[in-house]
Amino acid sequence: MATAKVRIRCRADGNPARVTDAMSPLRTPVRQRHAFTLLELLVVIAIIAALTVTGFAVFLKMKEDARRLAARTMCQNIVDGVNRFYNDYSVLPGAGDADVELVTDQPDGVLLVEVLMAREGSDGPKLNAKDTKYITPPEAAGRRGGVMLAPEGFHVLALYDPWGGVYHVALDADLDGRLDVRPKARASKALRDQKAACWSDGPDGAEPATVGESEDDVVSW
Repeated sequence: MATAKVRIRCRADGNPARVTDAMSPLRTPVRQRHAFTLLELLVVIAIIAALTVTGFAVFLKMKEDARRLAARTMCQNIVDGVNRFYNDYSVLPGAGDADVELVTDQPDGVLLVEVLMAREGSDGPKLNAKDTKYITPPEAAGRRGGVMLAPEGFHVLALYDPWGGVYHVALDADLDGRLDVRPKARASKALRDQKAACWSDGPDGAEPATVGESEDDVVSW
């Protein structure tokens, strides 16, 4: 609290006349608290909502980028595994005499995955006689992003991409140095000097109707 000095002057009879130069308390005005107006609250709410939407969009993009990276890595691992298998055995795993496209939820494609994972059955001779693990995909979570195993935990049922789709694997079985990917499309894409190629149909899970690859496909080349 502020104070002021006052002086005391006395009359002849000894009674005080007025006060000065002494410490006397003075009252100061009390500030009123400032409350938010309705408009200010609406502005704050709008800013928070905008930040939330922006953050959620960024989160979704990061999540989608991570899925695409995982799919591309799996495609490259499959191609590398096929090439390493060829270096060890001088043949392509499970291929005949003509170029072929395998799908990882169909019997031939599942066999390819089992060969590369060293999970072939004990019946008959093994293609991967050395039991070399050429690929080690993670186990699928709800038919997404990995390999689905049989109930006994050994045999492969399918290999899924992060969106729940499958992988396509093309093999240059005739070893002519030319590999046509998407042979069922009206115009295929020719790859040179590649024994294998792998791709996922991406988030939309759709194959293109015309050429090569659709905009959201994830490919190994």
